[in-house]
Amino acid sequence: MGYREPFYLFPRTMKSGKQIWYYQVSLPDGKRSTAKSTGTVKKTEAKAFCKNLELTGRLLPTKSYIFRDYFANWFVWGPDPEKPLCSYLRSQRDRTFSRAYIDISRQVIEKHIIPYFGNMKLDSVTVRHVEKWADSLTEAKLAPKTVRDVMGLLKTMFKEAVRLGDLFDNPIANVKLPGMKQVRANEKRRGILTKNEIEKLFPDVGWEVVWNSHIVGCAASLFAWKTAARMGEVRAIQQKHIDLNLGTISVVQSLDLVTGKIKSTKTGAILERFPINDRLLIKLLTQLDGYTSGPDSFVFSNNGGLSPLGHNAIRDQLYNAMERIGITPEQRKTRNIGFHSWRHAFTTYWRHEGVPDFLIKRVTRHSTEEMTDNYSQAEIDDMYARFGSTS
Repeated sequence: MGYREPFYLFPRTMKSGKQIWYYQVSLPDGKRSTAKSTGTVKKTEAKAFCKNLELTGRLLPTKSYIFRDYFANWFVWGPDPEKPLCSYLRSQRDRTFSRAYIDISRQVIEKHIIPYFGNMKLDSVTVRHVEKWADSLTEAKLAPKTVRDVMGLLKTMFKEAVRLGDLFDNPIANVKLPGMKQVRANEKRRGILTKNEIEKLFPDVGWEVVWNSHIVGCAASLFAWKTAARMGEVRAIQQKHIDLNLGTISVVQSLDLVTGKIKSTKTGAILERFPINDRLLIKLLTQLDGYTSGPDSFVFSNNGGLSPLGHNAIRDQLYNAMERIGITPEQRKTRNIGFHSWRHAFTTYWRHEGVPDFLIKRVTRHSTEEMTDNYSQAEIDDMYARFGSTS
């Protein structure tokens, strides 16, 4: 009898039409192991792959893990405020994760991943399992971007298990994620308020009626409209970042949504000494307790600057003000208008005014390529001043 390989090879056709070679091995009980991908398209390459596994002692599975147990602490911070419980987070020394991102990722794992894979053995998950699960997400009417994000998280989980040597291959590696073209086609575009609606929200006289005298909420939204600052950046503004004598403000930090701790801005980019001369905004700022309580006090606060007003309160006060000028909750949802719409409105308005994109990007601090080499500093200073020219 001739030599018989300890593994069995066979091809599988993926949804994309690509053919990948898989392998199985005989287990001590006489049964065959779960089929695993070699990640190769040729039988000769697949055979070499399995031979390498055999030589390195990795052909036969060793310890088997239950999915939910293996990932029990994934994206869990735990009780220690300085050190996460999740070993993956601890291993990412060159990356910074916000507590909000960590908590949301854990919620995604528990809501969309654990219910399907939780009771399966880690090494029994196949490409077909993953594709069937991905189809179920789409059937549940999750947006393509959400499906892509959830699948990306699962891919990271399996990739880490492979890196640690607890899994031979990543079953999602050969599963195609929804393309960004498809994501963008299905993504609901963020709406913005019209110029007339913005004028109604921020009248020089009568703002108290529109905002029901909620001066902090009014000032926070007006600040976002005039500076394109994100919610976390608005809440992180301290008195030392505003110089009304020079008529400038600086956006240099943000607040973590979960811990409330100061952190860097989303992209790490800052906005320094930005011109601001809006009459109503200056008037509101000087009346805020947070502005008059000292350099380290939080400006948009209702407790004397000790802490900023919550993001939900700022958002709700904006929504209530919108309703008072005639925009119903149903219309707001249909138009997809939220606090983040101020950034989109800022970009749209200044493009219409003829300000170059590179300068708008300087203010909005998007992580895109700059074009400053095409302009002299004098031209930049002149155009920069235009942002403070309306009131």
